[in-house]
Amino acid sequence: MPDQGKGEIIYVVQKGDSLSKIAEKYGTTWQVLAEYNNIANPSLIYPGQKIKIPSDAKEKAEKEELLLRIDKLEQEIKALKTENTLLNDKLNKIKEIVG
Repeated sequence: MPDQGKGEIIYVVQKGDSLSKIAEKYGTTWQVLAEYNNIANPSLIYPGQKIKIPSDAKEKAEKEELLLRIDKLEQEIKALKTENTLLNDKLNKIKEIVG
């Protein structure tokens, strides 16, 4: 669970989390998080522990999420355009038959 801090995110470790999973979520590496948080053994994190995420990692993660959303919307628009073309073709054929 992220919590806003001073120019950084404070992430509260959940059961099943690993430093690499957290890092991936925020667009960084476990090495960066381990160093940033002075974690001697990156394999030993525990639920409830607070992990600081550098602000640039937050910005990168937000940008990646936005780009994924834009890509998804572009795909949906392309599909709708194709569907619209097919429907217009069918409508034109109906008009020819009724015509």
